[in-house]
Amino acid sequence: MAAVISVWGAAVVQSARLYRAFCAKHPQEAQRLIPFAFSNFRHPEKFLFFFRRTSLPILRADRELWNLRQRLKVMLFLSVIVPLMGLAVLAFAVISSQH
Repeated sequence: MAAVISVWGAAVVQSARLYRAFCAKHPQEAQRLIPFAFSNFRHPEKFLFFFRRTSLPILRADRELWNLRQRLKVMLFLSVIVPLMGLAVLAFAVISSQH
């Protein structure tokens, strides 16, 4: 459980870093492409934007933003794999305890 919470927390932190860095470096693009970019309103597009084709040229042009995006992709992959692996370990433990 601690591993799952850690991975999910790291993914949230990484997403926030990417969002803040993008808005700081490209405020006009953020205002134009991301709904509610500079408001406190939580909008899913603030996260999903970084996985749309429209964002890729901007992100690829900036090494720091691209690296942040790549790390976010890894964290999202781990946020799916770690819980599945945990469930697999639990299932294996239950099955082996029944024999």
